[in-house]
Amino acid sequence: MKAALQFCWICLFSITSLHLHSQTASKDYTYTIHVGAFVKANLADFEKIRPLGFMYAEVFDNSLLRIYLGDYANEKSAEAVLAKIKTNGYPDAYITRKDLSRGVQKSMIQLGTAAFNDQINWERYALAGPLYVQQVDKSLKIMTGLFDDLEMAHMRLRSIRGGGF
Repeated sequence: MKAALQFCWICLFSITSLHLHSQTASKDYTYTIHVGAFVKANLADFEKIRPLGFMYAEVFDNSLLRIYLGDYANEKSAEAVLAKIKTNGYPDAYITRKDLSRGVQKSMIQLGTAAFNDQINWERYALAGPLYVQQVDKSLKIMTGLFDDLEMAHMRLRSIRGGGF
């Protein structure tokens, strides 16, 4: 089970670093909470704050894991969650703002949806290719791709469907 949890930490970095524009995002920004940077981080260490949002990690300099929660559609939503995170033992947590206007449009294939606190079989989804997640309210869109055009996405979609999705 620990190997599966470690897999999730690794795969979740690439998932959310996309900064996809959601319909609920305030004009040009989305907000994420930086919980902290840790040399060793286990999922169990964050049990108190996991229900507050979609948690993911970013590997930094091969020795640290930066832990994040989010994305949140507006600063007010992020501030409400930040206050709860700080009272649950992470006083140095802070909000980051990402500029969505600097993104590049790509096509993706949605593989499924889940609540951010569901047990998700990441290994199964990883069979479809590199994974990305977009949080919309309390739901996650699980996607693969990053295709430059729709024709390439449609070709890959046929293959993915043949694989049981």
